[in-house]
Amino acid sequence: MAMLMACTLLLTSCYSSSKLAGRSVRAVADSVWAYSVRHPDGFTMNLATMTEPSEGVVVAYAATQGCHSRKQLGRVVRHAVRHDGYIGGWLDTTDSLYYFDSSRLFPEDSLAAAIRFGIENGQIAIFVLSEGHEVRLDGQPMVGNTLVHADTSVAEYFVVNGGTRPEDISTHSLWYDFPATKSGSAHPWMEYGLPLGNGQIGAVLLGGVLRDEIVLNEKTLYNGSPTDYGDHGTYACLGRILIDDLSGMASVEDDSRPINSYVRYLDIEKGVAGVHFNSVNGTHFSRQYLVSAPHRVLAVHYEADGDEVLHLRFSYVPDGSIGASEVAYHDAAATFGGMLKTVCYSTEMRVMAADGTVTTTDKGIEVDGATEVTVFMAAATNFDDRTPAFVGSTQMDLSDRNRHLLLAACAFGWDNVCADHVAQFSELMGRVKLQLGNAASTLTTKDLVDNYAIADNRWKADRLFLEQLYFQYGRYLAISCNNLTINVPANLQGIWNDDSNTDFWHCDIHNDVNVQMNYWPVEATNLSEMHLPFLNSIIAMAGDDYNFHRLAQRYKSDVRGWMVPTETNIFGGTSDWMVFKIKTLAAWNCSHLWQHYRYTLDRDFLRRALPAMLKAAQFLKDISVKGQDGTYFVPDEYSPEHGPDGNSTAFAQQNTAEVVRCVIEGAEQLGGDSPISAEDLQEMRDFWTVLDRGLHIETYDGKTCLREWADLPMNSQGDAATHRHLSHLMALYPYGQVSAFAKDAEGKRFYEAAENALRVRNATDVTGWSGGWKVNLFARTLLGGSAHKVLALMLRHSNSYVISMSGEGGCYYNLWDAHSPFQIDGNFGYTAGVTEMLLQSYDGNIHLLPALPGTWQDGSVSGLKAIGDFTVDEEWAEGAFVRARICNNQGQPLTITVGSLPLETTITVSINGVTNTVTANEDGSFSIPTSRPGDIIEIMGTWALDR
Repeated sequence: MAMLMACTLLLTSCYSSSKLAGRSVRAVADSVWAYSVRHPDGFTMNLATMTEPSEGVVVAYAATQGCHSRKQLGRVVRHAVRHDGYIGGWLDTTDSLYYFDSSRLFPEDSLAAAIRFGIENGQIAIFVLSEGHEVRLDGQPMVGNTLVHADTSVAEYFVVNGGTRPEDISTHSLWYDFPATKSGSAHPWMEYGLPLGNGQIGAVLLGGVLRDEIVLNEKTLYNGSPTDYGDHGTYACLGRILIDDLSGMASVEDDSRPINSYVRYLDIEKGVAGVHFNSVNGTHFSRQYLVSAPHRVLAVHYEADGDEVLHLRFSYVPDGSIGASEVAYHDAAATFGGMLKTVCYSTEMRVMAADGTVTTTDKGIEVDGATEVTVFMAAATNFDDRTPAFVGSTQMDLSDRNRHLLLAACAFGWDNVCADHVAQFSELMGRVKLQLGNAASTLTTKDLVDNYAIADNRWKADRLFLEQLYFQYGRYLAISCNNLTINVPANLQGIWNDDSNTDFWHCDIHNDVNVQMNYWPVEATNLSEMHLPFLNSIIAMAGDDYNFHRLAQRYKSDVRGWMVPTETNIFGGTSDWMVFKIKTLAAWNCSHLWQHYRYTLDRDFLRRALPAMLKAAQFLKDISVKGQDGTYFVPDEYSPEHGPDGNSTAFAQQNTAEVVRCVIEGAEQLGGDSPISAEDLQEMRDFWTVLDRGLHIETYDGKTCLREWADLPMNSQGDAATHRHLSHLMALYPYGQVSAFAKDAEGKRFYEAAENALRVRNATDVTGWSGGWKVNLFARTLLGGSAHKVLALMLRHSNSYVISMSGEGGCYYNLWDAHSPFQIDGNFGYTAGVTEMLLQSYDGNIHLLPALPGTWQDGSVSGLKAIGDFTVDEEWAEGAFVRARICNNQGQPLTITVGSLPLETTITVSINGVTNTVTANEDGSFSIPTSRPGDIIEIMGTWALDR
């Protein structure tokens, strides 16, 4: 056995300047591979392997990031082995780097796992010895399940030189001049990964050149079951597609053959991502990626334009957590599948080459000598919310369905699949356009975020452009999560997960603000269809097949209706965290059903939704108790997510009041078509008259404020001014139970108390979703400047990838929201908040530019939606309203107000090109005489409102 000297490996930016005993690793190695192994405790280990030419020994070196204890390190092993088996080793430290000393052996019981490196067909294979079973770290299990999760990302080419912004991408695009795998980030997936999705399949791109890696998800791939209580499972990662470049076009050893003009981008207007680069010989290589809703497939297209051709190997890597079968390669296709606790799943990819040769082995699908290669991939589970067992088809059915989709896509071809996808996606994105002043930028997205942090750039075009881009990015993510109507809502990370978040919040459905915030922007930003996966799931959750009516019975026997707790899986299984202390979340969910009706006026939908709303209201009525003042309240409640248990929390009562009011108004809207009986409607009306509506007032810091607990002071926990949750302000947003436009004395009093309570909360801590909520709340108080200060904080770069409850909020360089870690609700909260700053209609009136901040002096927005199915365009200049165009899609009455105006006013209103008079109302609004579907109302000029 050859002796290996103790040594250290310094890993810098994606290993590009690794050193071994003062020498370049690549200079002494026949072959070099690098792997980023992510441990469940939250740290990352980077492994580099090499073959010593003189000894014939595979050596492994590693550095870790985010690891803080020797105990943690004992669960991940770095060592060196001979080709034919294990060499002993010992874990030791030198600062934050770790080296292997081959002179000592592992005690048998000292480690939870041991790693073996083997050579297979000239390639490194990594194996873990786990509980007596050997498992491949790349996710292809031989026996058993792996203890750790491996990215299996290889080292990048030695030199990758960046290019300039591509001329053929849309204005609203993210772009970078380096691969995520050369970023030096401890978490490239979270920091730089570019997301694509069609509402079912999710993909995240890292953009490596030597190895192109696509991380895969399927929206319904959940561990867990309908009967789970306590441990309710997690949203799982499906795995990866790895595309290895075998051409040798560039050097991994030195800078003699670099990759040039590298660009990676995500065009959010078209829903297409790409990578461009040139070889040293001048051949231009391009890669395009999309996930198509019309064709229900992931599609990737590779091209080479020049003297060189493509030589690629495509392989599937199932995630180690899903118990997948071994990948089967056959006839330029690859498949795998498996069974989780409830659902089974199946996936397939197919490779097509326009020319060259295609060879299929048990290692992958190799294409050599081609100028164009296309990959199509389909995936599905047998989740079916229409059945009591939540599953429908068999795994064979899924395989047949995937194959049918792939054969159809192959027959259709890349050009047609791409054209159909772009047409459908860009129509959705193009419904709303926002232009903030002279907003424009050619900076990379990373530089754009870094530039934003410089205070002197406040008024500059680049800064405005990031605010504009982030708004549209929220719409892009909403489409990508919901484009196919699968009756499962977007989870804490939308539809994307690389297993980074499951240790903290299971990447599940969180119902105490997160899932609702995921859908806050969709109606007002003209994406009503994207609401349906959530809405349909709410209606289904109220049915007998789901566990939620049984959960209500578990809380109190003989009650009617249903309840939903904070943490759930897609089958109705739940955690037990505060499960009976937060009982009004079904009511919050049901408010979305009513909002969808108010925006669309879809009476058929309302008839379908009202029974679910009624059942949520009936449950709350049945558990309410009578207080000393004669009103009824939900007892023994928690105010998410702090403070003591109490009676009549503002959160519980405002939710209850909203669902009861929505039931009453919904039944009245439908009249004789209502599915609710006259007796049930009268019961709700009676309950409304005696219901505590959660609007209690106290004095705090010299100001009247809405109380969080009716029977406890606001600062009972000492965190009134610091906590991230704003649960007592549901009445202000998302509801409109108190309003800045109130004119009566009581309405003004409640509004003032809500505004003061908002000001009390610390606006400088924007933990993820909390910042998004604050933007909306400040917009509802008509404080555009305050709203803008918060959204600016949301655009700070976050350096944290682990759970943090304060101080680490912001965004990553791929513009994902940082809680931290990544949580998608903040993206949606931001987009909703910007919309609220520009347009509000919650009270039935259309309020134009209600909270325009001073930093947005000039601009325009088109395509926003207002309640009553109005489409609204607005323009402003020098901080003042200029004109608006409103389309009355269904002939509803129209009342408007306008904010941000000078005192000297004139007004001109035309309907279908004919000048009309308007009626000034006592509350400062104007009624416009429109009544026909399709009427176009144009408003020009400015006037002042006396508020």
